[in-house]
This record gives sequence, structure tokens and C-alpha cells, in this order.
Amino acid sequence: MHRFAAFLLFYALLILFHGYTFGSNDHIELMPYVKWLHDRSLYQSDFFIQHIANRIPNERIITAYLLSIGSNLLDWWAFSLHAVATLGLLYGLFFIAKLFIDEEWKIWIFLLVLFFPLYHFNLGGNDVYYNSLSASSLSKSLGVWSIYFVLKDRFYRATIFASLATFFHPLAGFQVFALSFGGRALVFLQKIMWDKSIPNHSEIRTFYIAVSLYIFTAGIWLTALFSHFQSASLPDDIFFEIINFRLPHHFIPGAFGIKNYVVFAVLSAIALRYFHRENKVIFFLFCIALSGMLIYGISVGVLHKTALISTQWFKTGIWLKPLGLVSVVATSLSFVPSKRLPSFFTHRFFVPVFLAILFCSVAALQLSHSFLHFTRKYELPFDNLLNANNDEIQVALMAKRCTPKDALFLTPASCTAFKYYSERSSYIDFKAVTHSKADLKEWYDRIKKVYRINASKDEKGLALIDVADNNFTQMDAKTIVELSKSGITHVLTFSNIDLPFPVIAQSSTFTIYALQ
Repeated sequence: MHRFAAFLLFYALLILFHGYTFGSNDHIELMPYVKWLHDRSLYQSDFFIQHIANRIPNERIITAYLLSIGSNLLDWWAFSLHAVATLGLLYGLFFIAKLFIDEEWKIWIFLLVLFFPLYHFNLGGNDVYYNSLSASSLSKSLGVWSIYFVLKDRFYRATIFASLATFFHPLAGFQVFALSFGGRALVFLQKIMWDKSIPNHSEIRTFYIAVSLYIFTAGIWLTALFSHFQSASLPDDIFFEIINFRLPHHFIPGAFGIKNYVVFAVLSAIALRYFHRENKVIFFLFCIALSGMLIYGISVGVLHKTALISTQWFKTGIWLKPLGLVSVVATSLSFVPSKRLPSFFTHRFFVPVFLAILFCSVAALQLSHSFLHFTRKYELPFDNLLNANNDEIQVALMAKRCTPKDALFLTPASCTAFKYYSERSSYIDFKAVTHSKADLKEWYDRIKKVYRINASKDEKGLALIDVADNNFTQMDAKTIVELSKSGITHVLTFSNIDLPFPVIAQSSTFTIYALQ
């Protein structure tokens, strides 16, 4: 019970420190799709929603249907799933660490370092925890248990968790399967090839059956998704241009940052040495991940080939960081036994009390505005007071009241909450990228037409949002009228921009104009 209390306090600390977002940012893809599943009369002209809805199966459908169960209280349901997923992830990491770290207080140091000082160090913008619910959150909370059960040689359980993880997030689930089962397979191979010993036949048979079960469940799912992604041809140079334009922080190794490579290099070096001695499965897991990163880096980052882009292999760093940190903590704290510490440090209630004190201290600093120099985002379901001060949400609710369901909007690139709260279609969204080659070209063409940005800009990825907003505000009436021929009925823009169209709603930050 004391451990569960500690994990709840740890989760509360994560929310307090990293914030919590709902309905905005990356939710521009998922949450409106959930609403559409519940009410098909919504988003009838929305570019992203209609393209993903017409592609069955798609990579978001399992998560979206799970969320649609609680669509009447979606904010509370999403928050509940985020809490459950995070607790599942924390427990999984705790038990993996327990296999190598001899005392519980050291494991808590591992978790604190992983989720706070090391949180922003990652390759490809991928981390083990996100401050909002996503398909990746659900997948990682399952995937961590697949790794744990492979380490315990419980292959059927590992397959179940890896398969479920793959259904929620194809890439994250497949990678955790490839790394953990691949590492275990190489251990078998080492015994046969180098150690000249014969592994237990029953264990080998169980392993083969478990792998086969994954292939005939999640493997079929992956094949279906990949066939839909490749349903249309797109020239390699155009495909690479679009990825480099919009998603370099996820796919292009040169955009990941030197400091992140340094951290991962240090963690990997220590982990390879430690696990070569302590656990060959994780040692080979690192070998597979790092070899794949090298091949991917050369193919995509140097040769600009697109054949491996879809693997997004640097996403495997999600697991290298915590496993590498386990080796660091196990090595660096091995010389500090509990008997050298005051007795209250090892008491079972010390961690919950410590986390409670830490939570209260950080909360006090936040309230006094002396902690860092920016405001955390807390879009919690019970946080109505803060949402009332969110001008984008308020103007979105105005749009929901005063525009018809079939309204089609032009919006600034930075407005990511508008679609969910307004329940209105967008002609194009910078943050909502279609996951099919058949649709990527049209998405790119619309982005260039509305925001006048393309791959020739010096800025790439999310840095383009400010450029896009600036260009959007400079759009003249003639251009807007020309765009309205594509069915656009309304424009959401900033309140300091005057356009010669009827104003139907206005806030301190935004104005909504009617075109038709």
C-alpha cells in the first residue's frame, strides 16, 4: 500500500512539474477523431478527419475507439487513462530496475532522475512519458511489461503485452517486440554458436510459439497498416522533402541535437559494459537498437533515402535511456548499502512522505511564480478556472454556438485547441499530418497555399509555426476570397487583423469572420 501511495504522489508530481494538456497540441489529431466516431455529423469537411476516417484500418483507430467509450466525459476519461497508463509505466520500470538494483530507495532515485533531470534529453523527440494521453502513452505502459516478462522468460505474457502495445501504437509496439525478443533470440544463438551448449528445448519451443503468436496477431495488423500507408506512390524526393519540412525532430538524425547524442552515448557505453556482465538480453537489446540507429542514420541522415524512414528507428531510444540509467544507478550506488544510512531513510513510508513534501514544495514555488519563468499548462478536467482564461478555447466555444456544423475554417497554424472545442472542420492544420503517402502531397500543397511556407525556409518543423502565423496574418482579402472557392466558409484570425468580411464572434485575441 505504501508503494501505491508513493506512485500516486509521483504521478501528481509529474503533473505538477510537467503540466498536463488536453484538447490542444498533438490532440488536434486524436481527440476530434474521437468526437467524429461518436457523432458522424461533425467534421464533414475536415481534411485530416475525413482522410483518416476513409482509411480503415488506421494507426489511431484502436486508441480512438477506446476513448470513444467515454466520449460523453472525454476530458475525465482521457485523464483517467493517462493516470492508469502512467502508473502502469512506473510500476513496469520499477520492477525492471528491481532486477538489477538491490535496494528500493535506489530505484526511486532512478525514477526521479529519469523523469525530471533527464526528461528533456531524447533522440527524435520521443520520451518514455508524455504530459498528455496519446497512443504512445498506452503503448509504452504495455511495452514496458513485455520487456520485463522477456527478462523473466515468460514469453507468452511478453507476447500479449507486445501485441497489445502494437495495436495501440504500431511503431512503439513493434520496436519493443523487436528489441526484447530479438535480444532473447541472440542469447539463444550465442549459446548454440559460441558456448556450444544446447538451450532447453521446452524454452525454445515456447519462444517460437510466442513469436508466432505475435506475427499472426500484431504482425497482420502491421502489414495492413503498412499496405495502407503505401497505397499510393510518392516520389522519394517529395516524400523526404515533406518529412524534412514538417517532422525533422522525429525523423532526421541531424535535427536531434548534440547534447542528446552525448547523453545517449554515455548511457549506452555504461549500459553495454554493465549488461554484458549482468544480463545478455539487455546487452543484445542495446546492440540491436544502436546498430539500427547507425544504419538508419546513414540511410536517412546522410544518403537521404526514404526506405527506412517509416521505421523511425531512433524511437527505440525510449527504452535505451531508462535501461541505461538503471546500469548507471546500479553501478554508482552499489557501494552505498542501507546500513550506512539513517534508519528513517530505509523506512517503508519514507518515500511517500518525501514525495509529499517535494510535491508541496514545488506547488508552493509554482504558486509564488518564483519557480522558473513560465507558466505550466494545466488543462485538467477540473481546471475550469484556467480554461476560462484560455482565449482560444473561449472563441472556439463561440464558433460552436454561432456557426453551422458544416462550417469550414481557415485558422492560424498555432491554434491547435480550436478544432476540438469548436467541433468545426479545418481546411488544413499544420499540426495534423496525414499518415498515408496518398494524402501527404495534398496536405503539403494546402500548407503552402494557406501559410506560404515550404522546405526552402531556413526554419524547419515546429519552428515554422511562428512563420506560418505571420504569413497568415498578412493574407489579403483577395487571397481569402480565392481560397473560399474551395468551400471555406469562415476565417479565424487574430483580433488585430481587419478584414472586409462580417464579424460573427470576437474575443480579446481572436476574431471570426464569415465568408459565405
